[in-house]
Amino acid sequence: MGGTLSFMTHERDLSDLRRAKVEHDEALVRVLEQRASLAKRFAEAHAGDAGRTERELRQGSETTACAKSSLPPELCAHLLREIDAVCASLAAPLQVACLGTEGSPAFLAARRRFGGAVRLTMARTPREVVEGVIRGHSESGVLPMETTQDGIVQTSFVELVRHEAKITEVIELALELHLWSCAGSVDQVTKMFVTATDYELCHGYIRERASVPVVKVASPREACELAAQAEGGAAIAPDLLGEVFGLEAIARGITDDAPARV
Repeated sequence: MGGTLSFMTHERDLSDLRRAKVEHDEALVRVLEQRASLAKRFAEAHAGDAGRTERELRQGSETTACAKSSLPPELCAHLLREIDAVCASLAAPLQVACLGTEGSPAFLAARRRFGGAVRLTMARTPREVVEGVIRGHSESGVLPMETTQDGIVQTSFVELVRHEAKITEVIELALELHLWSCAGSVDQVTKMFVTATDYELCHGYIRERASVPVVKVASPREACELAAQAEGGAAIAPDLLGEVFGLEAIARGITDDAPARV
């Protein structure tokens, strides 16, 4: 009888928790609807200037909100950026130009800064990024200006000076590498996809798993694409990129040394 009573109490507790979750989710949706309405009003006030709308809505609010939250500051900031990006895109889609391909430092910085709802235009050169903003094709542009590996990125500075463009914000980013997969755990990985560069950066981690075959690929994007398609596949790729392909980070911070910073 004691066992039966204990089971019934457990089920009742779970039922109460489920009901509380539904109530909190409904309240959260109502708050998000209000937040989206506010973004729309800002967009209307600024004649659809999405870049200005997003910046003014975000100005100061993130720091203030995170300071009052019990959540870890980085997690709180990430959640607020995602909400800002979604709300801004509903009001007036934000178009951002960034240098390189998916997985490049500029791509990762743009995703970190503007969230997943932003529309990214990938450019081959810094000139394309700057001219895209000047001509109005994009509200903002993201360029690498300095890295711990290469120092000052001269080509970015040259284009900014040439076009008399201004730096409105500095985004600092640690280029950490993680193991991304749908496998669920490291023990279930049967193949790893990685670029030659990232292979060298994670050589120690890969060597500890010598029984797992390694396939060299041309880009982190390709690594994630293949990992998403292959059963037991995993990709070594930078932060945020795996999320684009629906992968989960099953091992974080796997570089042999401290990650490069941009």
